[in-house]
Amino acid sequence: MLSDLLFEHKGKTTNSRILDSSVQKQEVIVVGKGKLKGLDVALLITYWNKPTQKISENRLPSWHYYGEGNGIISNMKDCTETAIVTEYGFGRLIGQKTVWRGSAFYKTSSNSKFAFLNNTVGVFETDVDNVLLDINEKVWEWR
Repeated sequence: MLSDLLFEHKGKTTNSRILDSSVQKQEVIVVGKGKLKGLDVALLITYWNKPTQKISENRLPSWHYYGEGNGIISNMKDCTETAIVTEYGFGRLIGQKTVWRGSAFYKTSSNSKFAFLNNTVGVFETDVDNVLLDINEKVWEWR
């Protein structure tokens, strides 16, 4: 069952590179800021993704993607308090945006303000503007 909104952030793609041109696998780095259960946080995460082609009903190609990400969430007031996030998702190209949906897994130490996150699973929806390189993500806790 999905619970309340756990995490929301806005960010920007800062760097990208090609990991394997034969399969169009690329890596991007995202820097963002947001709210995690009311706490002001910063996010630094590296994603890789690659396209998978799907043929639609009208026999035209429709681009879909698979991707994974690993990152660090930091408390803006005390940067020594951090949590680790790992994400897995599928994206779909819609105009100049890619819409991602997937799961997020969190780990942290038990003695920080992020202790509630330890072993939490979330479900996310992310919009990526492929022209402006803006990222908007919302994560709901999956209980």
